[in-house]
Amino acid sequence: MQCPKFSLIVPAFNEEKAIPKKLDNCMGLDYDKGKYEILVIDDYSSDKTASIAGRYAGKHKIIKLVKNQFSKGKVGCVNTALKFAKNEFIAITDADVILKKDILKKSVKHISKNNIGAICGIQNLVAKKKNSAFNVEDAYRKIYTKLRLFESRIDSAPVFHGQFMVVKKSLIKKLPVFYDDTDIAIKIRKLGYKTKYVKECVFYEESLNSLKDLRLQKD
Repeated sequence: MQCPKFSLIVPAFNEEKAIPKKLDNCMGLDYDKGKYEILVIDDYSSDKTASIAGRYAGKHKIIKLVKNQFSKGKVGCVNTALKFAKNEFIAITDADVILKKDILKKSVKHISKNNIGAICGIQNLVAKKKNSAFNVEDAYRKIYTKLRLFESRIDSAPVFHGQFMVVKKSLIKKLPVFYDDTDIAIKIRKLGYKTKYVKECVFYEESLNSLKDLRLQKD
């Protein structure tokens, strides 16, 4: 199958600890390096996120750094990135998740279809040491994923993981997007295109350390 071009968007706010690992991960994807770009959108970070990303951009042509002049939030970062993204397929991924190496290859056969407007990857939760927070979130996510895959088989999933999704630029530019998961999925479906969870598109997210942290996240 022909390799189409992707623009990989990484919104980042105070991610100095995560951004080196994230950029190494993105550069190490099993995909033709001439077929994708990495756009880091620094959301007016107060730490060293921008300077670290800038050093990577200075060494690797595949990476570009764009800095917001004030904090716009994740969706604001995506809207900023759309002004600079060169390619039709837009992959949005959080700075603190790790993508499986074949994720772009696995995305192609789905997002290339004319009737599909957006796809979403599947989360694999990881932990250095499994604890109560891991067990609760892992059980929830397994049920959640089964439901989203079932909806995708019937027609479309109305809720996406914000940690990794691929959308068509020509569609998302038509939308007033206010948040990244449900809003994008439902609005693209309303345009007449299907929105799918793809089982083989896998990303990894680290579990929180305690039930207290998990409760704060859910709140």
